[in-house]
Amino acid sequence: MIADTLEEWSQLEPLWDKAIESPAEITLEEKHQLLEWPPLPEMQANTQNYLHKPVVDLIHTAATDPTSLTYPEFRLMREGFHIFRFLDGSKYENDRATWKILRPDLYTKRERACALVCSSEESQALENVKDSQLGLMKLNAYSEQCRANQRPRHLPPEWVQKILDQEGEMKSWGFVFYRPRRQQPSDGDDWNDFRNNFDWIISAEPLMVVGGDPLRDSKVIEVVEFQAQEEEEGQVEHLREEFRNRRERGSLLPGVLGNVFFLVTDEARDSYKTETVCSWLWAIDPDWSQPGADEDGYSGRVKISLGEVFGRFYQFMSTERFMLKDIWRDFHKVKQYKKVAGESLPAWALTDLGKPVWPDT
Repeated sequence: MIADTLEEWSQLEPLWDKAIESPAEITLEEKHQLLEWPPLPEMQANTQNYLHKPVVDLIHTAATDPTSLTYPEFRLMREGFHIFRFLDGSKYENDRATWKILRPDLYTKRERACALVCSSEESQALENVKDSQLGLMKLNAYSEQCRANQRPRHLPPEWVQKILDQEGEMKSWGFVFYRPRRQQPSDGDDWNDFRNNFDWIISAEPLMVVGGDPLRDSKVIEVVEFQAQEEEEGQVEHLREEFRNRRERGSLLPGVLGNVFFLVTDEARDSYKTETVCSWLWAIDPDWSQPGADEDGYSGRVKISLGEVFGRFYQFMSTERFMLKDIWRDFHKVKQYKKVAGESLPAWALTDLGKPVWPDT
């Protein structure tokens, strides 16, 4: 637990007393509570996930060569191995600096208790990351590097620039869409209704993007009909093979992505009439070779909202910043806590991908 008030912080005093009187009796859980560190599994996960190194390596570097720490490494240690947003991290530090002034007796007792439960290397590491000047130097260097890596805002984003850089005056960008061959006359009407709805939804894309205006009329919707089969998985595998062959022959237009295609099943075609939140299509990974789903439940496909097909989905997939599984994972994460009109999302429409992540939050 992280203390948010001086009163909460002072409630740790009995634990500090125990550490001073009988440090050998302090359990690992109590040590982490005393230091206001997260539980060991969370602490290890934070260090591995965000810094890609073990906790012991981080502590060793902080103790023996603190000037070599990166800004994220310095910050994670200074903020007690917690993943804080920037303002929350500032509050965490400012609160403790204030409490030190208001209750120097408690601060001294806590420091003594910490020294007794920490190894010499841990104590040295914690002492080294108290250096505010070193922290400011790390922050400034990190900020400068981020600015250097940032694409100037007056230039088109990378995915738009790739399209604009195509040879010739005519530009193109889009996808291959597979749909079952019409089985009965009404299928044609349903398909026309779907296309009218889809064309209307994507008509403004790319929306409010530098350099995007000339691309609105250059979208490619290459529709390939196929004879539907009863067994769905076998059908999808056949389409994957057909698409790979198409790609290998060099049959894709410039800007038409080769790392994904869309499948317009009858259910997807009619989703604009049946779904109250958003209509959708199946995005298929053509290179998925595993039979069935993997250990996470991913089977090389994910539902994509029609409104994002030529929006963020094309952006993410064309620059290969994310794989289709990343989008699948993001969809299942976001749908747990974001709803539209009180309903869960039936397809990937809202995302956390591409947003700033720690330590930039």
